[in-house]
Amino acid sequence: MTATLRLNASGQNEQEGSRERSPLRPEHQQTSYGASDAAPRSPGPQSPPPGSATRSSSDEESQKSYLGRFPWRPSLPSLSNINKGLIACTAVFLIVLIVTCVKIGGCKKATEALRREAKHLENERIAHHRESTHLEEERIALESATRHSEQERLGLEKQTHLLEDQRRRMEKEELALEEERERWEKARDEQTIPKGAFWEAVLPAWDCRAYGKREYWGIFRNTPEGRSEMDACMSLPVEIKGVTIRRPYRCQHRGGSMNGFWMVDWDQPDCKPWHQDFVEQGCMNQGSGLRHIEAEVVGIKDKDWRLMCETTPMTWNHINYTSPAHCVDRGKKIAVWYVPDNRC
Repeated sequence: MTATLRLNASGQNEQEGSRERSPLRPEHQQTSYGASDAAPRSPGPQSPPPGSATRSSSDEESQKSYLGRFPWRPSLPSLSNINKGLIACTAVFLIVLIVTCVKIGGCKKATEALRREAKHLENERIAHHRESTHLEEERIALESATRHSEQERLGLEKQTHLLEDQRRRMEKEELALEEERERWEKARDEQTIPKGAFWEAVLPAWDCRAYGKREYWGIFRNTPEGRSEMDACMSLPVEIKGVTIRRPYRCQHRGGSMNGFWMVDWDQPDCKPWHQDFVEQGCMNQGSGLRHIEAEVVGIKDKDWRLMCETTPMTWNHINYTSPAHCVDRGKKIAVWYVPDNRC
């Protein structure tokens, strides 16, 4: 009894020492712990040594107590399971490596794309900056040209004002010279007017000389001594229809006497014919820009009807035309015009 207890105590102590040395000791090593001190067994049935049953039960109780204290202790896998695990880990590692490489390659492409985009944006910024600089230079040049033009305009306005002032001064001087000339001519005429000479029977001519014009004539009488008859005739003034004419426009001997002639263009209603019955004859030629218009001329009392027709003015579309292109006699005196027209 005493020996059995000693053996159990020693075995328990040794087992606890082995637990401290290897807490994860495999189960088969623990079960063979007690047999390490015993002698080797020969094949065949042998009787157990004294006290072996007691050690076996003690070992089982120690193992149960160990498993109760460490219930999480894993069991070691077999060699085939280890190989499978290594293969699976290698495959996972390769997959992760491939995915990482793909991601790194995609990141490189994205980085290159971002770099290209950044370079493109930088080029656009530089181009925009150059364009802005160019526009700014153009704006400055335009402002400079505008200032220069404004200065030129002010200079031209100033020069225009100076020229206008000069024109006014010249007009005043011309008026003064005209007044002076009239005074001088009047004084000269007073000195050159033949004393005692006069006009006899100043009468209008029968025919008009143009539209609104008629010739008047008169007989010169009483030439003074010491002067020629022609000089005295050209120096004698006359009054016709309330207007004084200083001298005749010509003097001529006719019928044994000296006659003077004047052209009067005021207060001559009998020398103003008019038009009626206007007719549009269409375009003169297509593309000519001229329209053919005809009208009858009435109120002509002169023998030279063509002269009066060709000097009679006409108003068409608020535009005054001084004379027609020509006149024709078709039983009626017809004036023909070719007036501008954009439709032709």
